[in-house]
Amino acid sequence: MTDITPNMPVNTVAAGLNERGDVIVRSSEQSFIYSGGILTEIDAPRVSSVQANAVNLRGDVVGSALFPGDSEVHAFLYRDGELIDLGTLAGGTSTAFDINEQGEIVGKDEVRSDRNDPERDLGRAPPGRAFQWRDVRLALRAIRRMPIVIAPLRARIERGDSVDGVMASMGKSLF
Repeated sequence: MTDITPNMPVNTVAAGLNERGDVIVRSSEQSFIYSGGILTEIDAPRVSSVQANAVNLRGDVVGSALFPGDSEVHAFLYRDGELIDLGTLAGGTSTAFDINEQGEIVGKDEVRSDRNDPERDLGRAPPGRAFQWRDVRLALRAIRRMPIVIAPLRARIERGDSVDGVMASMGKSLF
């Protein structure tokens, strides 16, 4: 057993691990990635309550954080030193729980609950929805490298059509 957080507060937890041995470390308000013997804080200016949950082999980290201007935590993707707000489905809170090697993220979105909501008064959790998030920018890059034959399909995606729908119409999948 090895202490990977010797200079941190006592209340830390190793919350996630990938096949390469990168470890997600959390304390009450901060999260870190431990990789190659180096502990790096996952943060961005004016972002607080960072709680990381998972890391993939590319070193992408997901979890939830409180972003500037928001009153509720949102799911995030931490990639190449950038903390990206993934938003919510319905304006409440969201949390990302896992990420695979293709960058697909899964999590939970909770609908904002009114203060006078009887469900809340009964101590019940707000209704939640499972979500899956895909980085459409990666899909667009892959599509732009495809042969000119599919230019009409590429144009559909760039106009906002679903990547999944366009690829399904070709009998293919990028993910």
